[in-house]
Amino acid sequence: VDGRPHKVELKENTALVDGITYRFELVGEAAKPKEAPSPEKAPEGEGVIKAIMPGKIIAVKVKEGDRVNKGDVVCILEAMKMENEIQAAKPGVIKEVRISPGDDVEMNQVLVVIE
Repeated sequence: VDGRPHKVELKENTALVDGITYRFELVGEAAKPKEAPSPEKAPEGEGVIKAIMPGKIIAVKVKEGDRVNKGDVVCILEAMKMENEIQAAKPGVIKEVRISPGDDVEMNQVLVVIE
């Protein structure tokens, strides 16, 4: 704080800050974390595969005219230093590939269209 380091130790309902003990009481409960949608699949039945998070395309595994089955990897999206395999949500034929390796993509951007 203000450019100075401080030593802090927490135990149950006390905090020791720079040798001074503070007592506190927790009120209420912590909110339960929300489950994030899986970034790997587009919603069931859609004809497009969209980016669920911003990132960079590091590989494209399909081309126009390819047949895919549900679960086939269509591209790999790097986001938050993790590689995410983006999978087809349904079987079909690749109608459009709107991305190339190295492309930066935004959330909800259409990556691939399946007929």
